[in-house]
Amino acid sequence: ILIPAGGAATDASVEVDNFVNICCDQGIDVYPGLDSGLPDLFVGPENQETKRNMRMRAITSRYHKAGAKGIYIFNWHANRDSRRELLSQIGSIEALRNTNKIYAATHRFIQTEGAWRGAYRIDRIYGEVPVLLRKTITNTGPIITLDIADEFVLDSSTELELRLRLSEWVQGDIVDVWWDGDKLQDAEVQYCNLHQSDKISDVSSAVWLCFVMQPIGIEVGKHKVKVVLLERHPQLAGDITLTDVELAINHKGIRKQTHENYRD
Repeated sequence: ILIPAGGAATDASVEVDNFVNICCDQGIDVYPGLDSGLPDLFVGPENQETKRNMRMRAITSRYHKAGAKGIYIFNWHANRDSRRELLSQIGSIEALRNTNKIYAATHRFIQTEGAWRGAYRIDRIYGEVPVLLRKTITNTGPIITLDIADEFVLDSSTELELRLRLSEWVQGDIVDVWWDGDKLQDAEVQYCNLHQSDKISDVSSAVWLCFVMQPIGIEVGKHKVKVVLLERHPQLAGDITLTDVELAINHKGIRKQTHENYRD
């Protein structure tokens, strides 16, 4: 077997399909490996365990869709209970069907502080976030790719939400978001007060722009999210940073845990 892995972290962007194409005629099965955690920082809005599990379901769903024979978990450290639920799900695309997931943009991350600085380099070549948003004369912006492995059924039991986390966004900034060439409307602004335990403010330095999405038109495969800064608040010179782009999938009847202190 061949085990592509990320080195000290789970690589959400392993090119499983390319490894499968190389190995398919050689009698070699591809088992992408999971490691201790994910390279990007935790920013909510779900609690940390819930979000980690939703991310891992989406990542392994992509692995299976790309042709993986199975998942290698030797370095996926756990105690008796911490991975129990996921271990019963990630082994096949059938077991992952109708589970809550988060498909997320690939993060760039290089540790520049602390004892591991310079050595712990788990940067992703194709990392698309974080990225600065700048106003352009052509009214364009970064395009993020989300690779979706779910086949959605047209019923009322599935809730889809596209959300983008913007650092240093304020009222007065105008940001347009496009999904596969269609401009999205009616964004809900949710302040990201994740680390504000004493609740000293109603606003925060980062927000989530959230859009309710419909399953129709969201097919298995890659989808493009374009983010365009049209206007920056005239009193601010600093940049807005797009830190996260996620499609969250929640099935009614399956527990959904979120922080209560981040809504506008």
